[in-house]
Amino acid sequence: MEAVQARGTERLILRIGAVSATSRTVLTPAGSAPVNDVRWTLKEQASPRRRVWRRTPTGAGATGRVQLTVTVHGPGWQHTEAVGPVTREEVAAVRARVTQARMLALRSVVWSSVTVPDPAAQVSGEVAAPAR
Repeated sequence: MEAVQARGTERLILRIGAVSATSRTVLTPAGSAPVNDVRWTLKEQASPRRRVWRRTPTGAGATGRVQLTVTVHGPGWQHTEAVGPVTREEVAAVRARVTQARMLALRSVVWSSVTVPDPAAQVSGEVAAPAR
């Protein structure tokens, strides 16, 4: 599998296995696309359990392991990354990274629609009267 590199001066923000993301681009072995053109899915499956019976101290919580599958869908391509088996704490960390990737897309859409007024375009020094 060939290594995926960020283009130019874009800094990698997150990585899940072979999937990487910058503030503008998602990079996978299957292809790359702008963050707002990519859809992320996360599937969680319990790992098969062995028939080992052991007494767990009260309040220790479940120690089961989980298999995660992160799928990235881009325009004309799809990449699936298997993560696991992992503990519940690692599941939370992967979920946080997927949420961060989704937020990159949202931030990209919001900031692309923001227009900043040009201060040089203001000709008169008049102040507008308040609306009534």
